[in-house]
Amino acid sequence: MKYNLMAILMVLGMLVPCLILDNSSDHGVKAFDDGALRCVIAVKDRPGRYNSGLSIALLQDFAASRNMEIQLYPAYPSGNWTDSLFEGSVDILVMPKKTGFSDKWRRSPVIGDAVWLVSNRNVLGMREIERWIGKSTETGDYEAQIRRFTSNYNPKPHYDNKDTVDCLSPYDELFKKCCEPYGEDWRMMCAIAWAESKFCANCESEAGGVGTMQLLRKTLRKYGIENVYDQEANIRIATDYFEHLKARYRKAGLRNEDLLFHALTAYNRGEASVEIGNVPRDSGYARFVYNTYRKMCAIHPVEVLIGPDSPGGIYPAYKSYGQKKH
Repeated sequence: MKYNLMAILMVLGMLVPCLILDNSSDHGVKAFDDGALRCVIAVKDRPGRYNSGLSIALLQDFAASRNMEIQLYPAYPSGNWTDSLFEGSVDILVMPKKTGFSDKWRRSPVIGDAVWLVSNRNVLGMREIERWIGKSTETGDYEAQIRRFTSNYNPKPHYDNKDTVDCLSPYDELFKKCCEPYGEDWRMMCAIAWAESKFCANCESEAGGVGTMQLLRKTLRKYGIENVYDQEANIRIATDYFEHLKARYRKAGLRNEDLLFHALTAYNRGEASVEIGNVPRDSGYARFVYNTYRKMCAIHPVEVLIGPDSPGGIYPAYKSYGQKKH
């Protein structure tokens, strides 16, 4: 009897912690702190696989499901992010899917081309992530985000094949939202983004431009933005800046293509380096953006509310000449 009692106590000792863990989310035990969810993204994009953008979108969805703010940081080469994860200064570290296992972290299932890591001590955190992936898969939200960031958005092949497409970028809705107050054809800002970053959310140029629209950090700080991964802010500020440039050259008496090419060149070089009347229409950057815009109009012909100096007001949306859709 004595030994049977000891055996029962040993079994209970093993079961109780498991029961607590399995039901922790229902009993007030929290996997992450009440403050912002601190995330570092250490994945790179490649053509047709926007891993950083996908990671940002999914992390934002996960944080929203928990009613948490989110802080997103780029993984600078000098940082030892796995140690930061283990020490607790980072909650989630997004790494390439080839990342192996370690006694320092717990690893999520593969998400796109990445895995999410949490500290090995954060058992509840990984369980919450796995539950959220399961629920998002059931609702279709997870697959929708995967499709959004794993499509080929290069307009040239579609244009050459005379196709039409449903989406021009992973950020169509953001472009529309940010351009509507100005009466700007959102496809022009989309064309600028393609020229600047190919829609890469975490790319950084040698000149210091960051994000989809390749804005300088000092420009973001001027608008009160510290999070370089905030794509809506990146696009909104870029649209506001582009409208400022157009207003400047409109005030100088420029119109139509002259105005557009000056504004595009100034966006690329900086307005201080562009002399009025000294921008040829075959300017490399401006011509590339304009040609990309024309292709986007052709493969995604839509009616847009435009102002008098929007390129759509100069060259109306091109009619579809193909019937195939992707």
